[in-house]
Amino acid sequence: MYKRQVYDGSIYFSDLLPQYASRWRDRFKREVDLSLELGHRAMKIKVGRGHRWMPREAGDARDVEVVHLIRRHAGNDVLLFADANNGFDLPRAKRFLERTSDARLGFIEEPFPEQVGPCLELKQFIAEHGWKTLLADGEGYRDVEHYRPFVEAKALDVLQGDMCALGIEGILAEAALAEPQGIQIAPHNWGSLLSLFMQVHIGLVVPNFLRAEHDPLRSDMLISDGYRIKDGYCTVPDAPGFGLALDEEKFRNVRPNFELRA
Repeated sequence: MYKRQVYDGSIYFSDLLPQYASRWRDRFKREVDLSLELGHRAMKIKVGRGHRWMPREAGDARDVEVVHLIRRHAGNDVLLFADANNGFDLPRAKRFLERTSDARLGFIEEPFPEQVGPCLELKQFIAEHGWKTLLADGEGYRDVEHYRPFVEAKALDVLQGDMCALGIEGILAEAALAEPQGIQIAPHNWGSLLSLFMQVHIGLVVPNFLRAEHDPLRSDMLISDGYRIKDGYCTVPDAPGFGLALDEEKFRNVRPNFELRA
């Protein structure tokens, strides 16, 4: 059985939801527990609250608190990433990394709108501190050529072309562009169950594949028994049609919630 490494991308802003306002710390602990129960040993934490969702200083402080909370609860054997969705600028990205250095983040994703110069400066800052945190970016583009200046300058460590936006051919082209420069790929995935299956199959043939991103969705109609997540790896079936099938009985009983008329 083939398998490839995967991470949980679903640790979002539960502390900002009204239903968890008085117990958000416990909610994050529960989300970590659920992720571990799913078989994950790596997970990504959404940060950048001060950009849009909270006053800047309070949001930045909450980001740091959440990372430390999750590190303590998950333990030292779980790999953590952080995704800022362009919520920092370069100085704030540096400060975030300084304040979370003891959490040993595997990568920082989209700390600010990517430009070659600031990315190189942040990479240099990370290297000077002796941290192993990688710089990841690139989910928002449908043209692989967008990555070329970043690849040629080695301004990123990980390219994250979106799996659904680029498709299989696009991700393969991205990987081929990045590989000679020692840059890895970790396709972006959100809102798609099928995207996980595509990613891990690509991981079988791409030498610079880092990890697949799992959005923990499910479908009662989809038979996907060949895919199992355990100890941070997702199994990859060697079967036609991606090893997927429809449960015909459940599919027949689906009631559409809309009707198209000419």
